[in-house]
Amino acid sequence: HDRRHHSQLAGACNSARSRMPNQLIIFPVTCFFFFLEALVHYHIGKTGSAFGLSWPPPDELAKIAVSIVICSALSSSVTAAIESLLERRSASAKKKSS
Repeated sequence: HDRRHHSQLAGACNSARSRMPNQLIIFPVTCFFFFLEALVHYHIGKTGSAFGLSWPPPDELAKIAVSIVICSALSSSVTAAIESLLERRSASAKKKSS
């Protein structure tokens, strides 16, 4: 029983480690695209046109950047949690069918 638990724990740790590089890619990519989207929305609000980009003043840019980092971190965390849940369900279903 103890060996099985240790094996399951090691498998979970290896799975979490293998997801970490993905999260290190997903987070900055998400930040980048959220930032582009925020600039487009800012430009639309300032000019009424969807074409072009307006650069916000530093104080507004800082607020935008903070909200983007928070939302990107939440997005990455929720994605990782869902992936982990799906992996556990898949592993559990494979065990039951064996």
